[in-house]
Amino acid sequence: MIAFQRRFELLALVLAATLGGCGGVASVPPSAPAMPAASLAAPEASSFRPDDGAFETSDVGALDAFADAPDASLAGTYKGTFVEKGGGATISGKVVIALKVSGTAVSGHYVLTSGGKSRTVTYSGTGQHTKHGFKMSLVAVAADGCRATGPATIANRKFSGSYMAPACDGAPITTYTYKALKAATE
Repeated sequence: MIAFQRRFELLALVLAATLGGCGGVASVPPSAPAMPAASLAAPEASSFRPDDGAFETSDVGALDAFADAPDASLAGTYKGTFVEKGGGATISGKVVIALKVSGTAVSGHYVLTSGGKSRTVTYSGTGQHTKHGFKMSLVAVAADGCRATGPATIANRKFSGSYMAPACDGAPITTYTYKALKAATE
């Protein structure tokens, strides 16, 4: 806990210096404890990963558990639009996405509606929290058994992604893109 507190104090000093140097108003209060230069080095049990902004330390092991924990607020119903392109044709319509989250596993189904016709596609995959939202890698399976794979992201209540389906059961290679917002009642 002491190591974490020292890193927090160092962060406060760096922020104060940064804000002071860019025209902001900041100062280090005279009551701030002096830190010996040796304490500024990061302990071996810690690491900063600039690629995703995550901070790990054995002093604060709960942070790792929190980062991998499912976000119950992600589960629910999302409503939006989709575009399907394949064989020279483009179809667009409405999509309703149901999402379940259990640990890092995600699953659910899409209901795609266009021209008064609907079809349901189930999906499953894995997801993880990143600085850009909840990133997922999904596999969708249509009623005819044809499969499609693709990435998806949930950020700010917006579920968006794309799929690529290889030629299957007489259908051409097809791409799908979709964007949906979480239903307001959830």
